[in-house]
Amino acid sequence: MSCRHLARFPGAAVLPHTTRVSLNAGNGACLVMGVVVMVTVLPGESLLRAARLLQSAADQAEDDTRMGRATYVTEADVKVLLWLCGSLLGEGRDLRSTSPAGPPWRVLLQEAERELRRFPICEYPAGTLDVVVGLCDLIRGDRT
Repeated sequence: MSCRHLARFPGAAVLPHTTRVSLNAGNGACLVMGVVVMVTVLPGESLLRAARLLQSAADQAEDDTRMGRATYVTEADVKVLLWLCGSLLGEGRDLRSTSPAGPPWRVLLQEAERELRRFPICEYPAGTLDVVVGLCDLIRGDRT
């Protein structure tokens, strides 16, 4: 997306995503090159991604509680953050993660917190600060 197209999306961020492509010429030689793809992200998309991370974290915390690896309090805390974040998005959003079982819920919380730092807090809906503070408190509390 060119810079002039971004003018239509105030508050959008263009983030580089680098991937490696390997081409096999069939003669044993292999050409490896890096490709940079620019991805446009809006604050609403960022909030949706954070909510999906929280949904995955809540699912994993629930599983950990059943297996005795986490406490119910931790599971409930993650679900409260999910509810807060989901309520900012409005109804009808699919919060299921598109990725298979991934990192532990603690890592997912850190990723959600990092996602919500992508834009200045004033560009997110009112109430997002409560999610960020809750994430920071839960992450910090988990380290003890």
